[in-house]
Amino acid sequence: MRQISVTECEKAAGNNTDNSNTELSNTNLSIRYDEMEDEIKYQIEYGVLSERSYGGILDEIVSLITDTYCSSDDYVWIAKRKIPIQTVRKRLSKLTAEHIEYVIGSLEKTQPK
Repeated sequence: MRQISVTECEKAAGNNTDNSNTELSNTNLSIRYDEMEDEIKYQIEYGVLSERSYGGILDEIVSLITDTYCSSDDYVWIAKRKIPIQTVRKRLSKLTAEHIEYVIGSLEKTQPK
Protein backbone atom coordinates (compact mmCIF):
# COMPACT_ATOMS: atom_id res chain seq x y z
CA MET A 1 0.00 0.00 0.00
CA ARG A 2 1.49 3.31 -1.06
CA GLN A 3 0.99 6.22 1.33
CA ILE A 4 0.69 9.75 0.06
CA SER A 5 3.69 11.92 0.65
CA VAL A 6 3.52 14.85 2.99
CA THR A 7 3.65 17.57 0.39
CA GLU A 8 1.76 20.79 0.30
CA CYS A 9 -0.92 21.73 -2.22
CA GLU A 10 -0.73 25.37 -1.40
CA LYS A 11 0.60 28.05 -3.69
CA ALA A 12 4.37 28.40 -3.77
CA ALA A 13 5.82 31.78 -2.88
CA GLY A 14 5.52 34.03 -5.90
CA ASN A 15 8.05 36.25 -7.54
CA ASN A 16 8.12 39.87 -6.49
CA THR A 17 7.24 41.28 -9.90
CA ASP A 18 4.76 43.84 -11.17
CA ASN A 19 3.18 41.35 -13.54
CA SER A 20 1.26 38.42 -12.19
CA ASN A 21 -0.60 35.69 -13.97
CA THR A 22 -3.46 34.81 -11.66
CA GLU A 23 -5.02 32.44 -14.17
CA LEU A 24 -1.80 30.42 -14.39
CA SER A 25 -1.45 30.37 -10.59
CA ASN A 26 -5.02 29.15 -10.18
CA THR A 27 -4.40 26.47 -12.79
CA ASN A 28 -1.30 25.29 -10.90
CA LEU A 29 -3.27 25.14 -7.65
CA SER A 30 -6.04 23.20 -9.36
CA ILE A 31 -3.55 20.70 -10.77
CA ARG A 32 -1.95 20.24 -7.36
CA TYR A 33 -5.38 19.75 -5.77
CA ASP A 34 -6.39 17.27 -8.47
CA GLU A 35 -3.11 15.39 -8.12
CA MET A 36 -3.55 15.19 -4.34
CA GLU A 37 -7.14 14.02 -4.77
CA ASP A 38 -5.91 11.28 -7.13
CA GLU A 39 -3.23 10.22 -4.60
CA ILE A 40 -5.81 10.08 -1.81
CA LYS A 41 -8.16 8.01 -3.98
CA TYR A 42 -5.32 5.60 -4.72
CA GLN A 43 -4.34 5.40 -1.05
CA ILE A 44 -7.87 4.56 0.15
CA GLU A 45 -8.55 2.18 -2.74
CA TYR A 46 -11.32 4.39 -4.10
CA GLY A 47 -11.97 2.07 -7.03
CA VAL A 48 -12.85 -0.81 -4.71
CA LEU A 49 -14.86 1.39 -2.33
CA SER A 50 -16.82 3.00 -5.16
CA GLU A 51 -18.16 -0.43 -6.19
CA ARG A 52 -20.14 -0.50 -2.94
CA SER A 53 -23.40 1.40 -2.65
CA TYR A 54 -22.14 4.30 -0.53
CA GLY A 55 -23.80 6.98 -2.63
CA GLY A 56 -22.18 10.39 -2.60
CA ILE A 57 -20.74 10.05 0.91
CA LEU A 58 -17.51 8.52 -0.39
CA ASP A 59 -16.88 11.50 -2.67
CA GLU A 60 -17.68 13.88 0.18
CA ILE A 61 -15.14 12.15 2.42
CA VAL A 62 -12.49 12.31 -0.32
CA SER A 63 -13.22 16.03 -0.78
CA LEU A 64 -12.95 16.71 2.96
CA ILE A 65 -9.65 14.85 3.17
CA THR A 66 -8.27 16.65 0.11
CA ASP A 67 -9.47 20.07 1.32
CA THR A 68 -7.88 19.51 4.70
CA TYR A 69 -4.68 18.12 3.23
CA CYS A 70 -4.36 21.06 0.84
CA SER A 71 -5.15 23.72 3.44
CA SER A 72 -2.78 26.68 3.43
CA ASP A 73 -3.42 27.29 7.14
CA ASP A 74 -0.68 26.55 9.64
CA TYR A 75 -3.11 24.91 12.06
CA VAL A 76 -6.41 23.03 11.94
CA TRP A 77 -8.94 22.98 14.77
CA ILE A 78 -10.11 19.46 15.60
CA ALA A 79 -12.27 18.79 18.66
CA LYS A 80 -11.38 22.22 20.08
CA ARG A 81 -7.66 21.48 19.70
CA LYS A 82 -5.30 23.50 17.54
CA ILE A 83 -3.21 20.95 15.62
CA PRO A 84 -0.33 21.83 13.26
CA ILE A 85 -1.27 21.16 9.63
CA GLN A 86 1.83 19.00 9.14
CA THR A 87 0.66 16.69 11.92
CA VAL A 88 -2.78 16.47 10.35
CA ARG A 89 -1.25 15.70 6.95
CA LYS A 90 0.86 12.90 8.43
CA ARG A 91 -2.22 11.38 10.04
CA LEU A 92 -4.26 11.68 6.86
CA SER A 93 -1.48 9.97 4.92
CA LYS A 94 -2.08 6.84 7.03
CA LEU A 95 -5.77 6.43 6.16
CA THR A 96 -6.80 3.19 4.46
CA ALA A 97 -9.93 1.77 2.87
CA GLU A 98 -10.75 0.10 6.18
CA HIS A 99 -10.83 3.47 7.94
CA ILE A 100 -13.17 4.89 5.32
CA GLU A 101 -15.46 1.85 5.52
CA TYR A 102 -15.60 2.20 9.31
CA VAL A 103 -16.55 5.89 9.08
CA ILE A 104 -19.24 5.25 6.47
CA GLY A 105 -20.60 2.30 8.48
CA SER A 106 -20.76 4.47 11.60
CA LEU A 107 -22.54 7.23 9.70
CA GLU A 108 -25.07 4.78 8.30
CA LYS A 109 -25.85 3.45 11.81
CA THR A 110 -26.48 6.92 13.21
CA GLN A 111 -28.71 8.24 10.42
CA PRO A 112 -32.43 8.32 11.22
CA LYS A 113 -34.52 5.85 9.30
